[in-house]
Amino acid sequence: MRQLEDNDDGQSSSSSSSSSSSANLLDFSSYSFRYATCQPVQRFSERSVKRGDYSSLVRDDLVIFRLCPQSRCSSSHDRGCSNGYGEYVASMYEYLSTMIQYKTTREQNFCEYCSTCANQRRRKLAYYADETQEEEEEAATDDNGSTSSSSIDCSSYSDKCNNYSSVCNSNESSADLSEYVACTEVSYNNKAFWISPYCDGGTILMGIFYDPYCSQFAGNSVKISEVTGKTFSKSLFSQYYSSDCISCASDSSGPYGTASSIMCNQLYSDSAKCNANMASAVDTTSYDHDQSVCNFAESIHYAFDSAGRYSISKSETRHVTSVQIALLLSACVACAFLSIYSCYVHHEITNLLLKQLSVRGKLVPSSGRQRAGYYSKSSIETVTEDEDIRFA
Repeated sequence: MRQLEDNDDGQSSSSSSSSSSSANLLDFSSYSFRYATCQPVQRFSERSVKRGDYSSLVRDDLVIFRLCPQSRCSSSHDRGCSNGYGEYVASMYEYLSTMIQYKTTREQNFCEYCSTCANQRRRKLAYYADETQEEEEEAATDDNGSTSSSSIDCSSYSDKCNNYSSVCNSNESSADLSEYVACTEVSYNNKAFWISPYCDGGTILMGIFYDPYCSQFAGNSVKISEVTGKTFSKSLFSQYYSSDCISCASDSSGPYGTASSIMCNQLYSDSAKCNANMASAVDTTSYDHDQSVCNFAESIHYAFDSAGRYSISKSETRHVTSVQIALLLSACVACAFLSIYSCYVHHEITNLLLKQLSVRGKLVPSSGRQRAGYYSKSSIETVTEDEDIRFA
């Protein structure tokens, strides 16, 4: 099988597989990782045009996740939390590669912890039974190993390691999925197909495709089990799109070590970052507060349909909140009040001007009243003076 490399279009089957060095880890101990959703997004591919493929549009499956404050992270919340979070966008390949490595490392640390603590317990029992020879042999074995039992706190052994033998002796390994994470070519009846995980309504499934970009879905006419000879259940990747909150803190004295901290750091490193809403700054060496990333992450939730096409109707469909309704009604009431008040002020100003003109004798009387002789002597003299001035 061959993994596609599409570096010209911004895709790559190779990732920064090396985990972050523990010395360079950022401190996300107060945050928890929370998967939010995934979304296919179609884009134009120049390479696809040059190849003469069926379509010039290729599909990228993106994963959106959040780092939420531990005290606010919730599995029942749509995206984990509503404030104090950082939101990030990663490719499906980068995301699954990191999560599969996280699970593998977590299981290895767990098995090593439980095995070491079990040996420690056996040595203590041997000591009390005065079996000094067996104690010395097992101690020598541990001294040749990579971890010394004296450096491990086994206080949680009874709670964590009840069924560790069934977990650690299982033949199933999450590392086996790593060869299918990228868009991988398989041959069937002298025809080429490609298999890859893909996003389906927020969940992650294994699919089969006609093209080397894993964009043209073939699962409606071809069964992936017949092509590969393997059965991929719908729940194969379910643990990687779970709504559970995973603490990013290191478990230095517990069974899982730094697996969670490395996972959060690796995902953070490989993703587009929107840190504008974080409760506290974690990465002081980077200024990834570009609003365009935040806008793009937000648009993924609303602006694309299930096939990855940009949908104007969907992007314009927003829910009006009760706060927005209250503000709109308040604005309408304020506009109505200001309109009535402006009319009142205009009326008062007009009356005031008319009154002042009347008192000063500047208001010219109507011709009907002048002929009727309704004016006083002072009024007639004032009008006469004005007329003399006009004709002077």
